[in-house]
Amino acid sequence: MDSSWNARPYITGTNLTTFPVKHIVIRQLRDFNSSIHQSNYIKTTTDLQDGQMDERRWADIGYSFFICGDNNDAQQVYRGRGWKYVGAHCLGYNFKSLGIGIIRNYTNIKCLNAFKSLIQCGITQNDIVKNFTLVGDLESIDIYEYYLKYFKNNTDL
Repeated sequence: MDSSWNARPYITGTNLTTFPVKHIVIRQLRDFNSSIHQSNYIKTTTDLQDGQMDERRWADIGYSFFICGDNNDAQQVYRGRGWKYVGAHCLGYNFKSLGIGIIRNYTNIKCLNAFKSLIQCGITQNDIVKNFTLVGDLESIDIYEYYLKYFKNNTDL
């Protein structure tokens, strides 16, 4: 997992109220150009953080982690707020969940496996309960249903 994306320092961090977390919020980040290439991931992630901190006035990027996936089998997991800090990814869940954003092709098997590896890492570190609940929202219903189906068919977490 690579966290070296030239992240700005966070302004403040509040610890999650539920730990280990029982909820994982999955969102597709649709605001990015579908032709983004792996070589531009770092710029994409810094642009995302800049927008959320400067325009929305958030303390940091809103997501705990995000995965950049492209069609050339290149997936990269980036740390946002990380395992223990409250995010800004889903109203009603920010204080008790991890938010994972997916940039680009969420249906790519390597992207699914990167997501699964991240979850397995959290479970191993006791940051996520083994029987976590996947949460989606209306803006990301497609990715939520797709990942929920994937996890129901792959029970080796």
